[in-house]
Parts: sequence; structure tokens; C-alpha cells
Amino acid sequence: SKVIAEKLVTAAEPSKITAGAYRMRGELPQISIVTPENGSVLLELQPRFIWEAMESSKYVIQVFDQTKQLVMKDEVLEQSWQIPPGKFLNYGKSYKWAVSFTSAKNGKENVASGEFTVLTKNEAENLIALKPSASASIEEWVLYAVMLENKKAREAAHEVWKKIAQDRPDLEKVAELAR
Repeated sequence: SKVIAEKLVTAAEPSKITAGAYRMRGELPQISIVTPENGSVLLELQPRFIWEAMESSKYVIQVFDQTKQLVMKDEVLEQSWQIPPGKFLNYGKSYKWAVSFTSAKNGKENVASGEFTVLTKNEAENLIALKPSASASIEEWVLYAVMLENKKAREAAHEVWKKIAQDRPDLEKVAELAR
């Protein structure tokens, strides 16, 4: 029933779905990261990086390993970038990513950065194996989303919340989590 499902979602609601904080000096940031969020944990080795910027530009994206060595760098015109085919991050490793652009308005460089970790291969495979079938009950999907949240795999959990919201538009609380 809807009441039971709403209670289940409310009970499962993660307490800390917040993006990383920004240092602001009296002005709005000109560029900010969207995903992967600062402090998040990823299941995949070829994630998509997304950011928001106040102006269109050529963006420089860089990915550094835990020893601060540059492992990937690219220039793009879009506000997203996917690790290219044939290149991968490593399981169980931490990374920092940064995206920057030089403002056409004032020539100032604008930078946003975040850190994330990739789950170990065993953890990632276990979570992927636990993914419910397409026909599974809402309870199974909510449990899966909570397991992902508990591992701080927020992006993966967000995708599950979106799937639940599509399947059950009658659950208002899920719609909030899927945003």
C-alpha cells in the first residue's frame, strides 16, 4: 500500500544527501562540481564527470591519483566528460578531480575540485550482484538504494531513487530523493 511504502522510504531516507561545500568570498562560485560529489564512492571505473559553470568556455578536466600524480587530462566544450574507452580508474583507489576554465569576461581562472574513491573490486561486484531484477518489489529496490547510500555510493543510489520514483510516482518522498 502507499502508506506502507511511504513509511519504508521515510525510514530508509539517507540523512546526509548533501553536496560538497564551497568556499565563497562574497560572490557565487563561477564553477561547481555536480558529480562525482566530493567524498563520494563509485562502483564504476569509467565514471561521467559533470559540473556547472556560469559561462560557456573550454574546460580543462584533470584527474589525480592519491599520490597527486596526474592520471588523465582533457579539454572539452561541454559541462561533462566521460573517461574515454580503454582508460579506467583502479578499484580501491582514491582520486581528486578538478575542472577549470578561464573567464572570457575578466581573464580569471576558475576552478572547482572534489575527491572520490572507487570501491574495491570485491565490494563493487558484491553490490552489483545484489541489484534487484527489473520486476523486483519496491522494498527490494529501497533496500538496495539504502545499501548503496551506506557505502557512500551516492551517484549509484541516486539512480536507484530515480528508478523507484519513475515506477512509483505516488510516493512523494521518493520524488524528493530522486531530484
